[in-house]
Amino acid sequence: MSHQIDELLTNYSPIAGIWLDGIGGPLSGHRSLFKCQELYDMIHSKQPKVLVSYKQGLLGTEDFLAPERKFDAKDKITKPLATTRLGIYQNRRW
Repeated sequence: MSHQIDELLTNYSPIAGIWLDGIGGPLSGHRSLFKCQELYDMIHSKQPKVLVSYKQGLLGTEDFLAPERKFDAKDKITKPLATTRLGIYQNRRW
């Protein structure tokens, strides 16, 4: 994945934000292969103003949080929050 992100950051500028998804990778049991902080550091070294998120936060070093469907309002908000919601059209979700 780092090669694709490197290409994006090198060939297209400026990038405002990158929202990473797919918790299956880091939770697969091979966390040593998923070098998330190194990826964040590479992103910021290429374009220091890029905001990086891994959905609800994987490491705690994300620039913003982006929970997909819900956010518990009781949680203390310590970072900018971008919420999304799945659309429903004719009983189909996307």
